[in-house]
Amino acid sequence: MTIGEALKEEQKRLGLTSEAMAAGVITKGTYSKVVNGKQRLSSDLLVEILFKHDIDVSDFFEMIKSTYMSKEKFEEEILTNLNFPH
Repeated sequence: MTIGEALKEEQKRLGLTSEAMAAGVITKGTYSKVVNGKQRLSSDLLVEILFKHDIDVSDFFEMIKSTYMSKEKFEEEILTNLNFPH
């Protein structure tokens, strides 16, 4: 899942419009480009959006891990979790 897809999922979970999700941080147009994969978002702005809506940062990064983590590292983590569940 990409950052944009995860933001869209959180937006739906919270019952917010895209305008409300972006308000005070980025424009609605920029937010739309991010969720549609047409523009990247700086880490500062991403964190600001997450904090603004009380979205757990750890949970959010867990959602996007498989997309941004190297395949080898992701597979290693899966195997570790299978052998040593939390």
